[in-house]
Amino acid sequence: MSHIDDTRDDVAADEARQRRRRINDAFRSGDLHVCLEEIAAGLAADPDDESLGKALVLVQSRYLAEVIEPAVHASQWDSAEKSLAMLRSVGHLNPEVQKRVEACGDLVRHRQRSIAEEQLDVREKTLRRAEEAWSAGRKREARDLLRSLDGLPLDDHDLVLRRDGLRRLIEQETARPDRDGVQPHNAARWVFILIGAVVLAGAVYTLRGVVSPNPVEAPGPTATPAHDPEPAPLPQPPDMGWAVIHTVPEEAEIADGSGALLGLAGEALMLPAGTHTVRITADGFQDTTWVVSIAAAESTAATISLAPVLPAVGTLALHSSPQGAEALLDGSGRLGTTPLEVSLAPGRYRIMLTADGKVPEWVDVHIAPGDVCDTTITLWTRYHFGKLQINATPWAFVFVNGDSLGSTPLTTGDLATGVDHEAMFKRPDGSIIRQRVRLDPKRATPTPLTVGAATPAVLSIATRDSLSGRPTWATVWVGSRLLGESPGEFELPPGEVTLRVEREGYSPLVHTLQLNQGQRIALSLTLEPLEQ
Repeated sequence: MSHIDDTRDDVAADEARQRRRRINDAFRSGDLHVCLEEIAAGLAADPDDESLGKALVLVQSRYLAEVIEPAVHASQWDSAEKSLAMLRSVGHLNPEVQKRVEACGDLVRHRQRSIAEEQLDVREKTLRRAEEAWSAGRKREARDLLRSLDGLPLDDHDLVLRRDGLRRLIEQETARPDRDGVQPHNAARWVFILIGAVVLAGAVYTLRGVVSPNPVEAPGPTATPAHDPEPAPLPQPPDMGWAVIHTVPEEAEIADGSGALLGLAGEALMLPAGTHTVRITADGFQDTTWVVSIAAAESTAATISLAPVLPAVGTLALHSSPQGAEALLDGSGRLGTTPLEVSLAPGRYRIMLTADGKVPEWVDVHIAPGDVCDTTITLWTRYHFGKLQINATPWAFVFVNGDSLGSTPLTTGDLATGVDHEAMFKRPDGSIIRQRVRLDPKRATPTPLTVGAATPAVLSIATRDSLSGRPTWATVWVGSRLLGESPGEFELPPGEVTLRVEREGYSPLVHTLQLNQGQRIALSLTLEPLEQ
């Protein structure tokens, strides 16, 4: 049953859209009769349709301004009366339109009544001429004048009596077979009848003049005029113009400031001259307002692009090299195994990736509404043991974790990675230098450790992505020597140093600088992603 109801609703909505387009086409072509008929049919189907009610007001105003009022001003009273009847039959007249319709109707009725009275006056004069012609013996003229009144309405009862009396006299005169053969007493009878008719007609005419509703002077109160007073001048219709609003996407509704629907995108919307604020809405897009200025009898067009509605969440697309790493949100909540896509509320997160035999990696991500944050992390092999490559200037005896290893230069045996080791250098002059060192579990080659008479410079290196501006890691080289990964601090001997910073997917960066003894330098470098 619900499916049937939905189907009926779809059919009704489709019929409403087709009707709106027919109304729009008829309005553009100027066929206002069709406009009124379609709107009346639509309101009969849905009396609460605010858009049709709005359109009806506009069409009624235009129908008055372009059809009825021009007919009134051109004295086309019958045409104006028919058009008024058409407009009244539709109904739903708002107060302004109702006032203008009543003004036009009063004027039409007044003029029609004046015309009827003028016609009646002409017919009364014709009848009087016929009576005078008969009395003067011009019987043919009297008959012709009486025939000219045949078929014409005589709304005055006295005129009807006079016309019928004269017609009987003429008929009786015409029916006499032989005027010379009439007996004297019959002739006298007809003379008396004729005199009586004339006297009766004169008395009636005199009586009508005595009780005339328009006496020249009256001793008492002023008599009521026979004609209605002249109606007030017609109110002027408001100046109207048109606006055609195209939208991207094409399917959109346009409403006025109060929320009442004006029409659809691409339709010609008739609005009063002036400035209007309209609201444009479409499913899946943000509401947009537009201010339009309407000039009288002119059309304004515009194309508006609507912004899509952003979802309340964003997406994290996480990959690792190699794939299959476990992703932990802020180090605790499990997200899944790479590759993965997960929806997250907007904000900043710290993600940790772990895998067997790999060094855990951390990455900071920012999730924006409706955006996809695509991130790829490289996991390095974990080395549980590494070596130290030790040198000193001048030479020295080396002790690591208390074990004597010999004199420099030397390379140690396997040492555990990820923990601190203590290296002690004993010089021939008896001086001792102690240094703590931690082996990088991601480093496959021996870690260099050099001490000398000169105090090394300390170089702090940080790298970031040029597009996102977020910090990122990279490998740092000096010649063929790997210093380590950024961000980090590195000790380098004084002198000119050429750094090479590399990371897969980014352009290599070469930077040359001069280091002084004991100097501490903070260096921030920006990596440019390779074009895909």
